[in-house]
Amino acid sequence: MKKYHYTYWLSASPTENYIGCRSCKCKPQDDTEYMSSSHVVKDMIAEGRKFHKHILKVWPTRQEAMEHEILMHRVLDVGRNPLFLNKVRQKSTGFDTTGLSRKSPFKGRHHTPESKAKLSAAHIGRKLSDEHKASISAANKGKKVKPEVLAARIGRKLSDEHKAKISAKLKGKKFSAETKAKMSAA
Repeated sequence: MKKYHYTYWLSASPTENYIGCRSCKCKPQDDTEYMSSSHVVKDMIAEGRKFHKHILKVWPTRQEAMEHEILMHRVLDVGRNPLFLNKVRQKSTGFDTTGLSRKSPFKGRHHTPESKAKLSAAHIGRKLSDEHKASISAANKGKKVKPEVLAARIGRKLSDEHKAKISAKLKGKKFSAETKAKMSAA
C-alpha cells in the first residue's frame, strides 16, 4: 500500500497555530482523525477545542516532508513565536529545545501530607557521595538564599552534636575584624 507524506498547518485561532508533518497510508485529505503528536494540541482537543487542518504540501518521501517542516519551523521560529503552539523546532536529528525555558508542571501545586511522609521516608539514611556533594556545591556557588528559606533555617534548632561539629570546624580559623563583626551581629 502506498504511503503519503505531507506537511500541515493546524489553527484553532489566530494565536493558536501548529505546524507538523505526517506519514500515513490514506490520502492526506482523508486523514481527518489525526491532528498532532503534540501534548499541547491533544490536551486542547480533549478540552473541546476545534482545529482546522490545512495540508501545506504532499511530498514523495518522509525526508522531504520533514525538511519542509524544518524549514517552516526555522522561518517562523515556532518554538518562540507566541502565535504557535509548537514548543520546539523540528531538526533532522530530533527537536531543538535551545533557548527555551522549561516550566515545571508541578508549579503552583502542593504535596499532600501522605506524599510528604513518603518522600521523607525515602530519604532517611540516604548518603550522598563526595562527588555528588561537590556537584551540588558547585551548582549553588554564587546563588543567594531566598528569604523564605533563610527564615526557615533561622528558626531551626541545632543539636548539641551539630553545634560541636561546627565549633570543631571553626577552631583555629582566622577571621577578619569585618567578618567577626558580621558574625557577632548575626
